[in-house]
Amino acid sequence: MKSCTNYLNDNLCFVAMEYYGLVFNHTYLIKIDQKSLIALKICGNISLESEFDYIYNKFTKVVKRKSDLNSLSNYIDEKYIKLYDLSYLASDTNFSCSKANFKIEFSKIKTIDFKKTKKYGMGYIPHTGRIIVESDKINEFILLGNQDGNEILNLIRTKMNLR
Repeated sequence: MKSCTNYLNDNLCFVAMEYYGLVFNHTYLIKIDQKSLIALKICGNISLESEFDYIYNKFTKVVKRKSDLNSLSNYIDEKYIKLYDLSYLASDTNFSCSKANFKIEFSKIKTIDFKKTKKYGMGYIPHTGRIIVESDKINEFILLGNQDGNEILNLIRTKMNLR
């Protein structure tokens, strides 16, 4: 069986955060599949270290300043990983584990782009920019750690036959 670490080392996967409801966020393992992007929630809310950690720890993963912030494993909560069939990310079982999980079919993507600009509000959490996907809705995937956004964009475009 494949572990999440194997996927982190797979060049057809990336880890990204997406905001929802103004201040909340989910972190996803996103697989570039043959016909779609598969997004599985691998962490709930992430927040920065603060004097209120004793409150936030109950419902968020607090990212400590002294941790290796470029290591993608810092943005994974094992309680989510245990829910998934990692041998086949596109399984229906994985999508039923969380309402936050989703798939974007390549045929439904209208535009896709990479913006190298930093996302406001990310504080000291390292990120290299954002992959913006417009389909039925707009998804803004903030690339955590030190991932190459242009390479990810090119991989997706290649799978979509878009170069």
